[in-house]
Amino acid sequence: MNRLDLFTVPLFVEELNLDTKSIEEYCLSHRDKNDGRIVSNIGGYQSDDVEIISMLVEEINKHLNTFSESLELDAELYVHNMWININEFKDYNILHFHPNALFSGVYYVRTPEKCGNIIFENPVADMMYYNDITYKKWNTFNSYVHWQEAKENILYVFPGWLKHRVEPNLSDEKRISISFNITI
Repeated sequence: MNRLDLFTVPLFVEELNLDTKSIEEYCLSHRDKNDGRIVSNIGGYQSDDVEIISMLVEEINKHLNTFSESLELDAELYVHNMWININEFKDYNILHFHPNALFSGVYYVRTPEKCGNIIFENPVADMMYYNDITYKKWNTFNSYVHWQEAKENILYVFPGWLKHRVEPNLSDEKRISISFNITI
């Protein structure tokens, strides 16, 4: 019997070559001068939308064309908004998604060891709880979640509807990231 995989969820991963020190300084300075908000964060600092960070957006835009072409989209994508996340010891982000965003992404600025990974939930995870099947090995068909390492200078882009969370930062150092939404 032939197997045909009907639906897949894209996750784009790109290593950038940006000056993370200057971006980190910007993020910390912004936090010191502005109140944060609570959206998906438990502890830590999450900014309101910040002015688009041009050096980061230029790098993202370089890769958005490839991203769009690989999905055969007939649309020009652009970064709509972005915000800063600074998580200290035991701070984390609960399961959430980004309504009204075609795609969303995160760029990691500072990632000490044990700072917590980003976890993506399988879109059909709710349905998977109802079977009693045991599996020999976890794979894209039977896994409830998929994790990606929080790694400095890494960019992740994924559908805005894909539920995700960030594990607690178990380091004594700050984890700094910049999240954003992409629209057409």
